[in-house]
Formats: sequence, structure tokens, C-alpha cells
Amino acid sequence: MAKNLSPPLVRLHWDVTKSCNFRCSFCGVDAGLPLTGELSRSDRLNLIKEASFFGVRMIRLMGGEPYACHDILDILRLSAKHKMLLLFSTNGSLINDEAFETLSSIKRWLRYVQVSLYGTCEEEYETVTGGLGRGRFKSVCKNIKRLASVGIHPTIHAVLTPDNCDKISEFAKIAADCGAKALRVSPAKSAGRAAKHKGICLSRKVFYESLHSALEAGQLPIPIEVTEYPLFADYLEKRLPIRVERLGCSASLSEIYIDADGSSHPCPFGDEGCSSSVNGAVQAQSRLSFPEMSLEEIWLSPRFNAFRETHTQIVRKGEHAHCKYAKNGTCQPCPLSDRSCISAIKSLGWESRKQGERYV
Repeated sequence: MAKNLSPPLVRLHWDVTKSCNFRCSFCGVDAGLPLTGELSRSDRLNLIKEASFFGVRMIRLMGGEPYACHDILDILRLSAKHKMLLLFSTNGSLINDEAFETLSSIKRWLRYVQVSLYGTCEEEYETVTGGLGRGRFKSVCKNIKRLASVGIHPTIHAVLTPDNCDKISEFAKIAADCGAKALRVSPAKSAGRAAKHKGICLSRKVFYESLHSALEAGQLPIPIEVTEYPLFADYLEKRLPIRVERLGCSASLSEIYIDADGSSHPCPFGDEGCSSSVNGAVQAQSRLSFPEMSLEEIWLSPRFNAFRETHTQIVRKGEHAHCKYAKNGTCQPCPLSDRSCISAIKSLGWESRKQGERYV
């Protein structure tokens, strides 16, 4: 019988490995080699069993490249056996026949499948992947089509940089031809390996201007998706023919993060420096780790509780305090950022300050 925690633990965000067969210039986690001391097969499977026992109903499998993990198919099968919904992102290059058979057999549990596409041709693909993706562009497209042929229609993800932000329509055509259900675009951000490459990142303003230009040039053959907080999402959908997935921060509120070596943090992006109370908890309890600690011990630890208090504080600060979604509890802002949806609207410069404020 499952044991429900308080607050309820609903979702596991798990970087199953930091290993990756590519070295993409904009990688936000600097993936490549596996971490020292990554979880063993038995620990990985025990993590799923324990997550199920404590009420987790959804697992987000990330990396690195999940299919670079030798245990990934066992992880997928066991998660499905425990009736957990699965969300995962892959570069699509390592999906072999056995992987296709596994995915086909558990497709009722696949909530969201994302395949990253690193270029619109072989040359671009090879350049972005650090030379390790040579000859993989066509095979990845073939794998996407094969997924679609068994009823798994993935979302294609394209990270936009100054070098490719004018190729949204080309990405959209490839995604449509491969049988994807949508094209998700996002700007390269200064994190991980991308932070080491000058000029690779896009500002929000340049990103949305590029998207606006692609949409103005003609109707795209597939839905375009972006991910933003609700107030900014409302604003965008009134101005652009795109689908905006609403997000809110669930770190420590309903979601736990586990890294490839079992270490845990309230947030995948870290928690140091976001508040004095969290800093104190970090110093007092510097390492949270599975299986040395149970998920229950991690979830109820002082460090997680301190991060939850930061959630409570952030909704009262600055422009967040005036957001209708933050005020009615339907959106939880990110505790690690002072930026609000109102700031995001203003940063686009599409209308006056007064007009932007009326969306509060």
C-alpha cells in the first residue's frame, strides 16, 4: 500500500545519466561523460519502486541522453508496470529495435516524448553536436518517422541560436514530414556548456522577434509550441498563432529532483543563494542522496522545507505580488528568479509600459 507524503510527492524529475553521445554547444547541463558514482542498476530500479510507494505518478526522464543509460529500457518497463506516466527527452540517435519494441509496448503510459533536432541538414547537425553527430541527421529523422508509425507522435524540440533562429520554418517542415505532433522552440540560455560559448544565447526579445517573423512569412505546417508562465502565455497567445504550454514551479512542492548519482536538490538548477533560510539549510545539510536516504527523508528534510518557505516568500515580492495567477494560487513563480511575466512582457517592447501593465 502506498504511503502519501505531505505535501504530496507527485512527480520525479530524474537525470538518469549525464552521459551523452553528442557534445552540443548549447547544452544546458554540459553533458558528455557520466558522473562519477552514477546509480547502479539495482539502485535505479529501487528508486522507481520507492517513488511509486510514496505516491509518484509521473516521471520525467532526462540526461545527458537517457538512451546512453544501459538500464533505460528496464527503467521504462518498470515505470509502466507501476502505472507511472512517462515524460522523456532524447536526441533520438540511439533508439534501436529493442527500444522501439519497448516504447510500442508501453505507449499508453507515454505522456510526452520529445526528440531534439540539432539542425536542418547534415552539416548543421554535425557542427552543433561537436562533430559527433556526423551522418546522424537522416537516421534521427527516420527514427522519428518510425515512432510516428506505431502511434507515438513526438514533439520535436529545436534550440534556437543566432545561427539558426531564421530557420524556424525549415524545422517546422522537417517535423511535419516526420509525423511529429508539434515543434517546440526555445532559446539557447547561458547555462552548462552554453555559458562557455560567447554569442550562442538568444535574448527573449530576439527569440520572439524571430518566431514572429517566421509566422508572418506564412502558415507553418505544424503547431508551434513554447513554454512560459501563465500571464506571459496569455499575452503571447493573443498576439501570435502559437500554443503556449503553461508552467509553474513545482520544485519541492510536488516534484523531487534526483541527479544521475542519486544526489537530490529541491530544484534541478540548484538552491544555493535563493534565500538566507535555504543557505542555512544547505550548510547544515550539504548533501541529500538516494539510496543513503529514503525519498521520504529527502522530501521532508530541512533543506526542502526551507525551499518551500522561499516559494511562500516569492509570491509576495515585487511584481509577483500583483500577478493574478500568483495571487489566486494557480501559478507558482520560480524562487530563483526575480523576473516576472510583467517584466517579460515589457522586455519585448511590443507596446507601452502602461499597456503591458494592464495584463496583471
